[in-house]
Amino acid sequence: MEELAQQEINLLKTSDATLSIDDFSYIDEIVQKSKKHNTGLDLKSYVSKLTDQEIYWLKRNEKEKWQSYLEYRCVFKYNRKNHILGESPLYLLIEPTSVCNLGCPMCFQADSTFTTKTYMGMMDIELFKSAITEAKDIGVQAITLASRGEPTLHPKLIEMLNFMKGKFLDIKINTNGTKLTEEICRSLIENGVNEVVFSIDSSEKTTFEKLRFGAKLEKVLENVQLFSRIRSEYSNHKTLLRISGVKILKEQDWDKFVDYWGPYFDQVGWVPAQARWDTYNNELSELSEPCRFLWERMYLWHDGTVNPCDVDYKSLLSPGKFPQFSLKQLWDNQVYREIRSDHINLLRSRLKPCDRCGVC
Repeated sequence: MEELAQQEINLLKTSDATLSIDDFSYIDEIVQKSKKHNTGLDLKSYVSKLTDQEIYWLKRNEKEKWQSYLEYRCVFKYNRKNHILGESPLYLLIEPTSVCNLGCPMCFQADSTFTTKTYMGMMDIELFKSAITEAKDIGVQAITLASRGEPTLHPKLIEMLNFMKGKFLDIKINTNGTKLTEEICRSLIENGVNEVVFSIDSSEKTTFEKLRFGAKLEKVLENVQLFSRIRSEYSNHKTLLRISGVKILKEQDWDKFVDYWGPYFDQVGWVPAQARWDTYNNELSELSEPCRFLWERMYLWHDGTVNPCDVDYKSLLSPGKFPQFSLKQLWDNQVYREIRSDHINLLRSRLKPCDRCGVC
């Protein structure tokens, strides 16, 4: 595979990325109130640089929640930039399953040594509920259902969504869009999922099916149209629809991509390809900066294994398993401390696969 894109490309519909004068006045009140309670962490500077997704969240959620959301996002960005470890992760990514129905050549699902009984499985629903309960109790603010597999393959996905409802400020799910049903679409919207991300790379059938091996363009389009239609029935929905593709081939045309998929999504984007299809045999990287993931997020696999990232999809860096240890204990145990120490001291070269990873 040839990597061509050097930076992320995004397009958000302007009407969904604009705050009113009254909105800014309300945010200013939040900034002043936050300063009085010494919880702002330079909140004024942060709110001057809100992303499109953050603005969309504010526009789609009750103003009573704005202060909590803005403070959470401010702390999230402050901690990762300054390598400050919070008492618990603010962001937890949970995979309902490591199984995927596609074999995309730019993904670790293309690694035949990964798609074995050793790594494949479905999360037990009680394990999921235990993790969600603790996550809520320790102050996790954001959950993503995704990682190494396709979450819509889990037979109890809707039960998972029902259980999470109202517990977190931000809930996101990633999907390849092949297995969506009307029931799943309605559950995502009715349970307040804030962002549904479709992994789609092309509008041209041959290129799409080369990159999303095992999928059919017509079926994914049908499911995208289904979700878009169903969402339009809910006037007060909170769900941003985003398409996020991987730019990796010369024949991928951005303008055609936007024209084809844009009508169904709030945000259309491409990210540069990373060498993730055989991470452990990548060439060594010259990157030395500490990885921000170590201070901002934590991953939970289907079997309870906790990991710092999904670039390490075989869990060489795992600090342990849940519920043998609590999420809070795992977040700051000796293994995690040593990994963070190596990164802070610019010693990524001591850690595999950090020594061959391009993420920082």
